Amino acid sequence: MSLGLFRDRFPIKDAGRFEAKYWLPRDGGKVKCILCPQGCEIGEGEAGKCLVRINEGGKLWAASYGKVAAVNIDPIEKKPLFHFYPGHYILSVGGVGCNLSCKFCQNWELVEGLAGVKFLPPQELAELAVKFKSQKNIGVAFTYNEPTIWFEYIVDTARILKEIDLNMKVVMVTNGYISAKPLEELSDYVDAMNIDLKFAKEELYKQISDAYLKPVLSTIKRAWELYKSKGRPFFELTYLIITGVNDTKEEFEKLTDFVAEIDSNIPLHISRFFPHFLMSDRDPTPEKVLFQAYEIAKKKLKFVYIGNIWGNKGEHTYCPSCGEIVISRFGFSTRLIGIKDGMCKKCGEKIFGVFIEENVESNGKILKVIF
Repeated sequence: MSLGLFRDRFPIKDAGRFEAKYWLPRDGGKVKCILCPQGCEIGEGEAGKCLVRINEGGKLWAASYGKVAAVNIDPIEKKPLFHFYPGHYILSVGGVGCNLSCKFCQNWELVEGLAGVKFLPPQELAELAVKFKSQKNIGVAFTYNEPTIWFEYIVDTARILKEIDLNMKVVMVTNGYISAKPLEELSDYVDAMNIDLKFAKEELYKQISDAYLKPVLSTIKRAWELYKSKGRPFFELTYLIITGVNDTKEEFEKLTDFVAEIDSNIPLHISRFFPHFLMSDRDPTPEKVLFQAYEIAKKKLKFVYIGNIWGNKGEHTYCPSCGEIVISRFGFSTRLIGIKDGMCKKCGEKIFGVFIEENVESNGKILKVIF
């Protein structure tokens, strides 16, 4: 959850006018939020641990609804999603607050509310996404801070976006800390997710993120079941390796086994850590550690990537059958060089993912800062 280190400067002070979903009344005017596994019991005039769901008048309000702190058009690879419309872009929006309190947070200025916010109605956001369709924009991504706490805004925006253009996509970049019923509802609207699996050990989740591992594992398993049954959300996983924390061979093997037991097709991004926020005393992840994790994961998973290091073999997509490079990458620049009709050109192996192969090259640049 947001640590609240700068609570006096947090830009959301009032409950707003949008009632939240997924809460229960409690005695004494309290409410219990059941949107995520934190299960906050919130007194009158108080906010949950995310700082953006507020009890007013014995009701829970989505106080951050539509209050946007950042809007950009990013390469889809930046989410990171490598198997979902590679070579395309997505309008990316973020707000403030979070339901975890990661000491290494890469977007802590947003999470802690040091950025100002502006109200952007769902209709305007949807129209903005469609406006940039000619620039290979495929939809809207809710990212930068944790989108789960924007639940109502995501659903409303998705409904409008798909009414305007059914082919536009909705993406979430999430920590996976969400309750089962809200996840089920989101699966009606969200086309793809990147889920951040932070640690393979329960105690690390508690010590560093003030959360628990089990709910995240449950989200990943359930998301796969939903994808197999209804075709969405498509998802990929990210694992950030922090020096001296979750960088052991034992953890890499545990992580790999968990993913492989669900399905070996699930793409896994192994990401390099850089000192940040409350863990600025740590060294960047040594490259040899990243490649050790990569080699362990490649033994059981078909699609493994190394992030935050450009120009390495772990950026490319290889055919799991013949080993040919089917998608070449350098940073966020992408070329679909060995894939046709979703299959390897050399051997015909089906490549897991969603691909459009016309205009297959992107330069990976952020096209425009909107906000």
